[in-house]
Amino acid sequence: MSYGLIYKVPFAAIDNTPCVVEIEKKDYSGDVTELVGGASPFVVKLDDEAYMYTIMRLSTATLRLVGGDSLQSLFATGYQEYRVTLFCNGTARWCGYIKPEIYTQDYSRE
Repeated sequence: MSYGLIYKVPFAAIDNTPCVVEIEKKDYSGDVTELVGGASPFVVKLDDEAYMYTIMRLSTATLRLVGGDSLQSLFATGYQEYRVTLFCNGTARWCGYIKPEIYTQDYSRE
C-alpha cells in the first residue's frame, strides 16, 4: 500500500516551532495543495489519560483550516484511505487516519 501527498498545512506551534501537517491518500499521484491553518490548526485530544500508550494509540486530532474549499474529497469511505502526519522540526510527532464517514466542517468564515 503506497501513499501520495495530497495536502500539506504548514504552521508555527505556540513556541514558534515550524510544523507541517501532511495528508496522504492511498494510491495517489498528483499535485500537492498547500492549505492555510486556522486558529489552533492542529489539536490532539487524549481519549484515555490513564493508559500508558495514550498518545500513540488512543488519541484523536482536529485540523482547522481557513478557506472556501469544502475539502469534501477528505470524506473517507474506507479505513486507512487518508493518512495524516504531524511533523515538527522535521520529526514525526503524531500519525493517524481519517475515520470513514467521520468528517465535520465548521462553516465559520473566520
